Order: sequence, then structure tokens, then C-alpha cells
Amino acid sequence: MDSETMRRASRAPLNDEADLNITDTAFAARQIEIFQQDVAQSKAITNIEWRQRPLVEKLIEHSASLLRLQM
Repeated sequence: MDSETMRRASRAPLNDEADLNITDTAFAARQIEIFQQDVAQSKAITNIEWRQRPLVEKLIEHSASLLRLQM
């Protein structure tokens, strides 16, 4: 890796994602079922509704995102 690539990489945000491949069809079916239950209990909101949510909610979310960086 050359120094320019390292310099650019050092300024990039960290990517905390991890991938896991599972080939068990029963497990996959259960995950799909759980996801569908979550979708059924969710409420779609518009971009305008999201931007107009209460300030207290925005502050709580921002505070939680700062704590997440410590995990």
C-alpha cells in the first residue's frame, strides 16, 4: 500500500459492519419471519414527518449515536 492510499484510508470513517453467511434454511426462514413481523408492526413515515419530529427526540437520537461510537 503506498503512502497516498494509506493517507486517504486514515481519513475514511470506520466501517463497523461484519458479514456472516449462514446456509441453514430453517434459520433463514425464521429470520424472514422475524423481519416480516417487524415490518407489520412498523409505521411508514415521510421525509417531512422525519424532519419535523420533536427536538427532544432528535437530541436523544444524537446522544445515543455518540454513545454508539464508544461501543
